[in-house]
Order: sequence, then structure tokens, then C-alpha cells
Amino acid sequence: MVITHAGQNAVAEVAAARRPAVLVPQDRPHEEQRVSAAAIGAGGWPVLVEETFPSDGWAARLERAAALDGRRWASWCDGAAAQRFAAVLAGDPVGAPA
Repeated sequence: MVITHAGQNAVAEVAAARRPAVLVPQDRPHEEQRVSAAAIGAGGWPVLVEETFPSDGWAARLERAAALDGRRWASWCDGAAAQRFAAVLAGDPVGAPA
């Protein structure tokens, strides 16, 4: 399980690792982490979203997060991007954008 902010790279790493997460969006000038966290939380991925960093209740929160199935990240990140990119570099258009 991972406890992290809701930045794009952090979420991508969690998805690639196939781990459930507790997301606590950081304040940003354009609210991008809050918007991302809301969308991810509503998308069925294995996350708990907290609006602010909680000061208590962690035992129950971590237990709920640990029960989430990290394999559900496969719909976000299928794990085959590197192979698709290598195919494109090798001149094989399989997986290349049209």
C-alpha cells in the first residue's frame, strides 16, 4: 500500500506497481491534484481519497486500503507500454498511434 499525493507521476507509479493507495491531494494553484484525486476516486481504481491529511483514524483507513485489489490498476496501466514503444522504435507500427 502507498500513501501519496495525487500528482500524475505518483499515481502512475502506484498504478504500475499495482498497489492500493491512500491519496491526499496537495494544494496547487489550479487545483489539479484535487481534480485528479476526485476523478481517480470515482473511477473504480483501488484508492481511498482524503481531502486533507488526517490526524487520526489511520488504523482503520490502512485496513480499508489494504483490502483493495491493486490488480484493478490494470485498466489504468496495462504494463505493456515499454513493449509497444520498443515495437515502434523497431519500425513495427503495432501499437503506434494512427
